Amino acid sequence: MKVLFYTRVPESVGRVRLKKEMESRGHQVDFVATATVGLNTKNLESLVEEIKKYDIFHHAAGLGETVLKKIHEMLSDTEVFCVNDRTKVAIAPASKLTQSIRFVEHGISAPLTYRSDQPNYKELSSLLGEVFVAKKPQGTKGKAVWLVKDESDLKSISDGSEFIFQKYIKSDGDYRVHVVGADTAFCAYRRLSPKDDFRSNISRGATASPIIIPEEVNMVNTLAINAAKAMDLDYCGVDIIRGEDDNFYVLETNIDPGFLKVNEVTNEPFEKVIVDYYERVAGTSV
Repeated sequence: MKVLFYTRVPESVGRVRLKKEMESRGHQVDFVATATVGLNTKNLESLVEEIKKYDIFHHAAGLGETVLKKIHEMLSDTEVFCVNDRTKVAIAPASKLTQSIRFVEHGISAPLTYRSDQPNYKELSSLLGEVFVAKKPQGTKGKAVWLVKDESDLKSISDGSEFIFQKYIKSDGDYRVHVVGADTAFCAYRRLSPKDDFRSNISRGATASPIIIPEEVNMVNTLAINAAKAMDLDYCGVDIIRGEDDNFYVLETNIDPGFLKVNEVTNEPFEKVIVDYYERVAGTSV
């Protein structure tokens, strides 16, 4: 089996462990970092011909949503399996706005959400409470996410562009669950926020800990699978929060989740689960 993986960080923990597991099973994975792509027909056709040499095409970054969808369309009548095929998943799956709408449509428990490009604090606070969360539709690793406590906070981030605003669910952290095949949840763990930040991203200084209560694991795993299905995603990370009311809410899905510290915290070999998935969709194994 041959996998072509578009990524900007082939040296990351997740990519390195994936490559080692692939090679141990006699498979091949090639990482490509692409930033500039010609949009003429000849260039796109050449790109597709290169991808067709592989069994699986897994895109994490490098093409952008519009070009990626076109590439997936051009591959639709081939034998190449496209992870998170843009001809099948929700439109703009990385958009938090898209995710919020899909969660509502599919009955997924999520924070109350509003969209605005001309936000008014008085109006939003009457809907969401005095303290609420502001997010840009696009953003990863906790970037472009703010806690709005008063009108001055809102004015400091307002720039005329689109925002989504959500009810603030007070908690000391959240949960990250990885999902493959839209049916297999793995490596669920807790992320504890730094003392001076409400965000729970490991890249922003949050710490991780295992979930020791089986019922809690089952709860977040089930919710993560439902969220992945709502987005029609084959592969993603799902962020979940537990409120003071003891209810669980899906915050967002991430189509390129990181695996920093995952093995140490969960003691689960995530790379084995991912390669099992590759073998399943490619119909091959060693």
